[in-house]
Amino acid sequence: MVSIPIFLLYVLPTIDDVFTSSTLEREDVSIPTKLHPQVNEAKNILIEETRAKGIEIMITDGH
Repeated sequence: MVSIPIFLLYVLPTIDDVFTSSTLEREDVSIPTKLHPQVNEAKNILIEETRAKGIEIMITDGH
């Protein structure tokens, strides 16, 4: 089986780099209160394009 050694040699070290202690230990930051300007613009474009096609969508906040 070649796939397991490839996983162990290439993927596993990458996962380890992503989850280092410096990545997980971040300073406290406030919760965002509004969308990033680019995300807000993309949201507005999506609403306009779907409305033009007769599709009603609902954008919600949260999960």
